[in-house]
Amino acid sequence: MRTYVYSKDFACLSHTLVHPGKKLNTPTLKKFKEDLCALVRSSYPAKERWVDVFDETFKFPGATRWYSFFELCDILLIGWELLVTFVAGDVAGEDVDDGARLTRLKAVMADSVQRATLLLDLHIVTSVCRPWVKACYTLEGNGACSIITWDVVQEVAGFYTLHQPNLTYPGLPQALDDYCDAVQASSFPGMSRAYALDMIKARIRRVIEPAVEYFQDMFTSVAGELSDQMSVYKTLRYVNPYSMHLNSTTLPFSTQEFISGVSALNWFQRHEIDDMAVEMPRYLALATSVFGGEFYVSRDDEMKAVQRFWAENRIRYPALRMLVKYALTIAPSSAAAERVFSLLKSTFGLNQNLALEDYMELSIMLNYNKRR
Repeated sequence: MRTYVYSKDFACLSHTLVHPGKKLNTPTLKKFKEDLCALVRSSYPAKERWVDVFDETFKFPGATRWYSFFELCDILLIGWELLVTFVAGDVAGEDVDDGARLTRLKAVMADSVQRATLLLDLHIVTSVCRPWVKACYTLEGNGACSIITWDVVQEVAGFYTLHQPNLTYPGLPQALDDYCDAVQASSFPGMSRAYALDMIKARIRRVIEPAVEYFQDMFTSVAGELSDQMSVYKTLRYVNPYSMHLNSTTLPFSTQEFISGVSALNWFQRHEIDDMAVEMPRYLALATSVFGGEFYVSRDDEMKAVQRFWAENRIRYPALRMLVKYALTIAPSSAAAERVFSLLKSTFGLNQNLALEDYMELSIMLNYNKRR
């Protein structure tokens, strides 16, 4: 039996990918969110009015899942006018603190500067953090996520390289202009609009930079905390035929780099690695033939296509097939395991201690794979 002589401790990348969002310094939004959540949680009239105004129940952000805070911000930004309508109502409940919470929420909406700041904070969170959250969702999915992890992280890194210096994040330039219009007279009296806008941009950079720097230090820095782990995912990318074809011009294949990357895994003997290297040219040629006219917008569709490729061609490349099998044992997120635990609890509840092990295993497998 093959063993992992030099096992690696893999962090849950999906959760780590959204940690930068916690580094954003948006105190107005933070306090508003705390009062809003506390009000809706304790006040039945607030719950009812929220459903009446938004036509859906309130989505409380989880304490351990930062992306749920992003989801709430997305709802508040999209439904900004609905939020204004909600706060304008009398939604205080019987809790002694409800009145104070509602008063603070109304005060934010009544003050032009605070209201504009809250709206800008929502734009910052949703426009800057969306790639992190999207990547988190992708890596929490099912399938061969380990072979797309490197590409997912590099896509996020490229997004910030493109947008951070000039704050050209989608929707943010217009939000900055609107904020400047709203606060220039009170916050920057006597200054030209161009100078006031420069001052605002400098302040916003200071809000965003800690989050972006945290991401870079963790994921893209050579000496980053996750650099060893990202090196593994970079090597596993070799068995993603779609990615190898798509990036063949910008990241041309190098036999020496391939051998070096696979050797660093410490999972294979040298003759096995040499056999993989021999198979690579034929494998890359087939990848170009199969995926030459394909472009997948969805990562889920990409993974399904890659899985079909290896199901149909596993016999052709016996050496590379070993690397594929090892890649499939690595999960960049703990979400899949957590879903199994949740499914076990919801299916059997307290009766799980009375059920037979093989019956539970079969039931969970059928439910997890949707009986396909």
